[in-house]
Amino acid sequence: MKALASLLILSCIGHAQEPPKGKIITFSQTDKEHCQVVMNEGKPMLQTTYNGTSVAVALPEKNSHGFSVFVRVTQEGKGKVEVVPEKVTAIYSDPDHTRFEFFDMTREWEKAQKDELKSQKNDLKSQTYRPGSSAITTASSQTDSQPAGTPPPNTVTAKMPDGTTWSSSPTLKVEDGSSRWSSEGGGSPLPRTSPPHETPFLSRTVLHQFYEADGEVCLQKPKESKVEVTSTGTLTEIDIPIGDVTFRF
Repeated sequence: MKALASLLILSCIGHAQEPPKGKIITFSQTDKEHCQVVMNEGKPMLQTTYNGTSVAVALPEKNSHGFSVFVRVTQEGKGKVEVVPEKVTAIYSDPDHTRFEFFDMTREWEKAQKDELKSQKNDLKSQTYRPGSSAITTASSQTDSQPAGTPPPNTVTAKMPDGTTWSSSPTLKVEDGSSRWSSEGGGSPLPRTSPPHETPFLSRTVLHQFYEADGEVCLQKPKESKVEVTSTGTLTEIDIPIGDVTFRF
């Protein structure tokens, strides 16, 4: 945890390009009342609470464009706050302290999900036809021979970013405390335009009391910058504006 804190709380205020305006709340290990390390699915996050709003960030991870940071915003106090991921910026560890900017990876993620579903659908078609047979084998025709609670063959599945699995197979019914696969009515059809799951990215939203929002925020270097993201490079400062307050980590 000390390594995580030292990685994220290094201050580069004097070198930041276009520093945020308004009040800045900086995470500090000495401020036990407002700042703490919390766990999220087994991973540590730095969290700062100010005026009823809590903001937490996880360790930055590299992606194809630069970095992604998991951010969680919780409105615990009265009133409401606006979450605008497009305003999130970060300082890179290069000598010029380049300020990385928001990058929208939603379209790339949606395209990758659709490509995966299309590939699985094609695999299903190739697996269901048996050479020399006059009929196509279906999941419902093989259901009776499957062990209880086991997905039937020819099931189309898609792995989602949160670890869950979406399936277009026949539905699983629970009767008398035991489960069985049923082909009645068939499974839901594959989506034609988009995967049946929300994107893993933090979205622009308004939070009222007791509501929270979380997701990945992707950051990349400015278009005019020539800095290269190296294997040892990282983000030394992350600024998350919420209203007129900037939470700095």
